[in-house]
Amino acid sequence: MIYRLCSRLRWETRPPRLMSPPATSCSAPGTLLGSRSSGPGLFACSCRRMPAQSTIGYVGPGDLIGLAPLLGGSRAWNAEAVVHTTLAVMTVEQLQAVAAVQPELPWLIAEHVATWASAAMLTLANDSSQPIAARVARHLRELALRTPDGSAVAQISHQRLADAVGTVREVISRQLRTLRAQGVIDTLPGRVIIVNETRLDGIAAGPSHGR
Repeated sequence: MIYRLCSRLRWETRPPRLMSPPATSCSAPGTLLGSRSSGPGLFACSCRRMPAQSTIGYVGPGDLIGLAPLLGGSRAWNAEAVVHTTLAVMTVEQLQAVAAVQPELPWLIAEHVATWASAAMLTLANDSSQPIAARVARHLRELALRTPDGSAVAQISHQRLADAVGTVREVISRQLRTLRAQGVIDTLPGRVIIVNETRLDGIAAGPSHGR
């Protein structure tokens, strides 16, 4: 993300003012963001694959979203706020202005884009080969946020989880019932509480885990 990228640079003078872009609040769920938004909340980044869409990853505090699709000219993606989020929006022109005084930045951006694209491809490849139980567990693990009492809670409905996994609500409800019966999770309206994180990690790793 741009703040982490720029934190690796050595400024000879004071950093440009553009490094403190205005903040914008974003409510969740259901808010779709364009491909030039970044911020300290939790986002689900999705790729549209006809006739449905698949969530290719989640980003959290300080992460950059949208740079790879923007530079690649792709509109087949979106980002959705999972929890209430504050965004810092930067434009291509602002990035170009930073690059003009910091020649290292383009290479750091190239590294970021390559890492993002590789991770997205790996996620899609894994989703096509993993059983539904592993895919549900992976999304729950990545969606879960730590609460003040130390619990890991994914604030998501059955339908929104089905959309993220790329399946239907009935399948998700069945998978969550199984996980609850196994003592891995507990459920409340609009949230899933991770009871056994180690067990959930093992399920998310797929059937080859432990071989």
